[in-house]
Amino acid sequence: MWRRFLRRFIMVGVWVIVIGAIIGCIFANYSKEENVTAKIISINTRLELGTSSDNTTNASTTYLVSTDKGVFKIEPDGIMASPAFGRLEVGKTYKIHARGVRMETFGAFPYIIEAEEE
Repeated sequence: MWRRFLRRFIMVGVWVIVIGAIIGCIFANYSKEENVTAKIISINTRLELGTSSDNTTNASTTYLVSTDKGVFKIEPDGIMASPAFGRLEVGKTYKIHARGVRMETFGAFPYIIEAEEE
């Protein structure tokens, strides 16, 4: 009886840690903000194709903005949408307000929320 109780207690503890880590990552992605002044080096569009279980093709587009201060993402719509989408020009310097975490090994980059030309 004690073994079963101990096993359940450990499993509940593991699940609490896993769920806490997931919530922490989500919170960090939406709460970490930074302001940088950066020169735009290039703007790239990356199209990712995949198939779902019913053999339909899913396409998602990621817009990556390379600067002298690192890579950022920019979105035209959604929760991380930016009014600067489509207005950024290569070679110009902008004051960028970004939100999100930078973990380049996992393909996670901060999102540009606002950008003002310097």
